Amino acid sequence: MQVIKRDGKKEDFNYSKIEKVLEFACPNEDDRKEFLNDLKINIKNDMNTQEIHRTVTKLAVEKITVYSTRWDAVASKLYLYNLIKKASLNRNYNNYGYGSFYKLIVLLSEQNLYHSDILKNYSENDINELESYMVHDRDFLFTYAGIKTFTERYLVKGKNQEVLELPQEAYMGIAMFLSLNEKPIERQEWVKKFYDVLSLHKMTVATPTMSNARKPLNQLSSCFVGTMSDSLESIYNVNELFAQVSKYGGGMGIYVGKVRATGSDIRGFKNTSGGVIPWLRLINSTVNAVDQLGVRSGSCSITLDVWHRDIHDFLQLKLNVGDERKKAHDIFPAVSIPDVFMQQVKKNGKFYLFCPHEIQTVMGFNLEDFWGDEFEVKYFQCVNNANLKKEEVSARDIMKEIIKSATESGGPFLFYRDTVNKMNPNKHVGMIYSSHRCMEVLKNMKPNGPLTT
Repeated sequence: MQVIKRDGKKEDFNYSKIEKVLEFACPNEDDRKEFLNDLKINIKNDMNTQEIHRTVTKLAVEKITVYSTRWDAVASKLYLYNLIKKASLNRNYNNYGYGSFYKLIVLLSEQNLYHSDILKNYSENDINELESYMVHDRDFLFTYAGIKTFTERYLVKGKNQEVLELPQEAYMGIAMFLSLNEKPIERQEWVKKFYDVLSLHKMTVATPTMSNARKPLNQLSSCFVGTMSDSLESIYNVNELFAQVSKYGGGMGIYVGKVRATGSDIRGFKNTSGGVIPWLRLINSTVNAVDQLGVRSGSCSITLDVWHRDIHDFLQLKLNVGDERKKAHDIFPAVSIPDVFMQQVKKNGKFYLFCPHEIQTVMGFNLEDFWGDEFEVKYFQCVNNANLKKEEVSARDIMKEIIKSATESGGPFLFYRDTVNKMNPNKHVGMIYSSHRCMEVLKNMKPNGPLTT
């Protein structure tokens, strides 16, 4: 049987080379014998070396069970062995291994894959000192799934997706970038502290930080919030801003409660508005289109008020029933709930749905701009105005729709706006309409304003 080498040449298949790799990856001799017997069935004539290594690793992965977890470490080491070998070749190293960290940083800086501030702030001696501090054996702390994910998402790659960076170099590069603003006399020690907690897996950082720290496009934040107003310009502007945020690794929470409801007027023409849902499908398309250079898909939560007349369709966005043209399966819906709604749920009372544009036209104010007692007063003014179109529903029926949606799709999130704004330390200068996907970023918001992290 013959094997095809990386340079295209053929040579006789040599099991001793695989045995040598297995001695590194699999310390148990009986396991190695079992593995080699299984491997012989899977090796075919004229396989190239990459196919052989994939086969070897795949075989180890297939042996992982709840009763044979030791094979996870074997698979991880086999993956690492091939990763280091590929990186060595991609970096034109003559020998297998990590190589010079300083030369790597110079190479990646020249290719505009590393931020120029790294070489501006760290001397060659500094980098050599940090290289000597690296512990390459910490690579073995990864599980197979861990090292595979880390490689695919976070290691720096060339334009052809060739791996140029290895795990400990990535951790050290991140640590160096995070320490740039430390005092020069203390910077090296801070780098080492950051490196230790990261490489020992004592802590992790957000995906944008892990992916972008040390790179030219060094956007480190995960979470952004924005507010869409009721105009075509604002809708497309917010969608474009979301695309830019997603491009650099951020997820976004967008409040859409100011957008007019289905059947509302446009420039006085009755029953012409398509409502909120078509714009959510636009954002859903952006989620899929802007995927952060393949690091991960875009991520966006959308918040709508429970009193908005489009709430019924909104609660069915991710369900697998109904009109597919009204679905947006890739966003994360959230419902903004005032205290008055929960009071009506508690006493099985009536609740009323409105269009925010019609409220502004008839009442002269924007209901969504109030919270707490002021909101309750304004809400009942709307309820009692005979000139304002409204839909009467059972509060509990709406809550049942929320529960049904949550049961079938995992959402929506619930955002209790009155509680949030009561606790807002900056409520004297603004208000909070919504949060983002993870529901912990709470900042004053305004339509078309700059996005905040």
